[in-house]
Amino acid sequence: MKIADIDKTAIIYQGREISFPWLHAWIKAFSDLIPVGHGDRVAIFSENRPEWICAVYAAWQRGAAVVPIDALSSPTDIVHVFNDSMPKAIFTSKVLEKVLLDAVSSGARPGHIFVFEDLSSLVVHGGRFSSALSDDDAALIPYTSGTTGRPKGVVLTQRNLLSNIEGIISTGIASRDDRLLSILPFHHTYPIMTTVLTPLFLGATIVMVDKPSSDEIITACRTYKVTIFVGVPRVFELFYRSIMGRVRKNPILFMFFMLSRSLDRLAISRFIFRRLRVRLGGALRYLVSGGARLSPQIARDFAALGLPVVEGYGLTETSPIISFNLPRVIKIGSVGRPLPGVEVKIEGGEIAVRGPNVMKGYLNLPDRTRDAIRDGWFYTGDLGALDQDGYLYITGRKKDMIVLSNGKNINPEEIEGMVLATAACVKEAAVMEKNGRLFCLVRPDLEALKAANISNINEFIKWKVIDEYNRSVPDYKKISGFDVVSSEFPKTRLGKIKRHLLGSVVTAAKRSERRSKGPSDEVFTALSAYLKEVSGKEVFLEDHLEMDLGLDSLGKIELLSFIEKTFGMSVTEDELSHLLLVKDLYVYIKQDAVRVERGEVGWRDVLGADGVVDIDIYEGDLSILTLKAVLSLTARPYFRFKVSGADVLPARPFILAPNHQSLLDGFLIIAALPSYALRDSYFIATEEYFRSPLRRAIAPRMHVIPFDLNRNLASALKKAAVLLRRGKSIVIFPEGARTRDGGLLPFKKAFAILSKEIGVPVVPVAIDGAFRAFPLGSLIPRPYEIHLKFLPPVFPNGMDYDEIVGIVKRSIEGAMKKGVVL
Repeated sequence: MKIADIDKTAIIYQGREISFPWLHAWIKAFSDLIPVGHGDRVAIFSENRPEWICAVYAAWQRGAAVVPIDALSSPTDIVHVFNDSMPKAIFTSKVLEKVLLDAVSSGARPGHIFVFEDLSSLVVHGGRFSSALSDDDAALIPYTSGTTGRPKGVVLTQRNLLSNIEGIISTGIASRDDRLLSILPFHHTYPIMTTVLTPLFLGATIVMVDKPSSDEIITACRTYKVTIFVGVPRVFELFYRSIMGRVRKNPILFMFFMLSRSLDRLAISRFIFRRLRVRLGGALRYLVSGGARLSPQIARDFAALGLPVVEGYGLTETSPIISFNLPRVIKIGSVGRPLPGVEVKIEGGEIAVRGPNVMKGYLNLPDRTRDAIRDGWFYTGDLGALDQDGYLYITGRKKDMIVLSNGKNINPEEIEGMVLATAACVKEAAVMEKNGRLFCLVRPDLEALKAANISNINEFIKWKVIDEYNRSVPDYKKISGFDVVSSEFPKTRLGKIKRHLLGSVVTAAKRSERRSKGPSDEVFTALSAYLKEVSGKEVFLEDHLEMDLGLDSLGKIELLSFIEKTFGMSVTEDELSHLLLVKDLYVYIKQDAVRVERGEVGWRDVLGADGVVDIDIYEGDLSILTLKAVLSLTARPYFRFKVSGADVLPARPFILAPNHQSLLDGFLIIAALPSYALRDSYFIATEEYFRSPLRRAIAPRMHVIPFDLNRNLASALKKAAVLLRRGKSIVIFPEGARTRDGGLLPFKKAFAILSKEIGVPVVPVAIDGAFRAFPLGSLIPRPYEIHLKFLPPVFPNGMDYDEIVGIVKRSIEGAMKKGVVL
């Protein structure tokens, strides 16, 4: 092990440049200080700082092994590491000294404790670093990140580390002229190898950043002319979102981005986005990603921006690097070729590695060592494949694979990547097995949703994320259920999900641990009491109205009515879409509340009286009757369209509640309704189908009332109530979306609310065959037989909303089972 003996800058930290001669001198001073000898161990429990690096080399100069400890470790974790590794000395910082002392009081035995801040007055006389370790001596004993259980100490020898350094250098990927950005915690072997040991061996410069935010990274790259940015997928995802957010906001820039992506030529991409590279200092040659799998799409997009990503692979047990792509021959999606001297084979789908980089073994765990290393080969536990050019591809983690009840093996990381690629507003996704099916936890990007004016998060995730994903995969890979969560998933410091802890993500205990109950003033007391009543949950200031308290679109409308009655102020749906945290809503109400007087909330009040809502409806019937005539002439022969049950239609007004099989359904109802009923019938339809100028102009003539679930659902319901009171009938699809498999989706209760509060009957309508005639994703309907039947009306007398919903749904289900037309 060595450090270059040259007179140039070794480390840049907090604006201070530290030279190689200074580094050598401070290592000598630290080495003289610690009372350890050959074969002893020295622990380091600290955040990243230059002294951390000095402590490592000081221990090696005394012949001792280094035990790096995560700066976020709890006292319990520290006790385990100390009692397992038995260090004779430990370096820490003032910030973490109390945590360390708590660990000592709990049974940790650290030996001598040195606090970095207390060593600033050391007398430094110069010197030169020289390792006292032999090749087979333990040099580093990092503890595995523990994604599935208690961490294990991994014994890496000086030879292990040197083989990795020399393998990296032999590829020519870096030189002493490079400046490497260092943002990852040093206690992991990946950052210590790539951003400490290799640069100092070469004589390159380390640029250390305290906070890995996009702004800090950009500033450091620009200020210090960084040439290589080493990170993990989690960091690059944040960096990517920051850059692409700006690109997407500029139509011309986005057009150039799409051109660059299609051309796929690095020189052209760098020319097109030269201003971006200048903003990053103009020297950044490439990004280096490791520690976990990076989305291939993000890698492609970075390349289109002129920033190629060099992705590699390795484990703590392999010092850590096994393979990586070279900048000149990158295969996106692969983790490159093995380092010189490293052999890789695939046995039973599992990646096995042999070479000088493979660890000596697990500390104090001979049985675990024998299980992992067999006949000189280390079995990684990762699944992968090698292509004909020797490039390695990771396909999953053996212990993370999900085996479904049908025997199918599922790689959760693959599915998570596809879900994340479906929508930019998803921050994290985690797939697990639940009741023999795939289940997904989704953590959305609330700021992105707010910017897009999306307030009904569950509906958005259901249809625009999970459903979009499901439509692109075979049945056995489909996600059968999901939860939207607000808490960050438990992960290692390098961004790997701790899957054994996922079950605790949405528990009430976790929720209450991180939240505050809020003030005791009368505004919050009234608001929280109402929210507790409707959600059945304890209410905290940081709660999200939908994700934590479960308020759906109708629940939010009731909340708006409560606010008006209790606080004497009006909040619109659009305003509420930006006040989705309890604390934000509380502050908003607190500012403008006229009174605090709890009022009873009922849907009759929400719907208002006739005349309260300004409604301008098109009373003409020529257009819709003409369309009916055309449809009658075409639909009946093309689809062998059969209609029955029209004789059960009651006197107007009534609510038609059809199941939703396809985009044909509205037209089928127009064709099926008798002309006398059609003249006074209006369709409540989602706005997304009527956004073009032409469709917006046609909608009123076709008796369509469009609504946006995120902005004006209350207004649409009030308009529907006015229509019913004026003797008009309305058509509402209770499912709110088309079927994905021919079966019924859950029914929403809006139609039942209107029925009960206005006192009008609901006519269930069963449609069968439309799904096969015009399935989701098809462009042209095919001639498949379609049946439509009007079923006996359901009168709301004496029933609650759920009872009405249940009867209507069962009526349609029964007709579908019998073939609809009897």
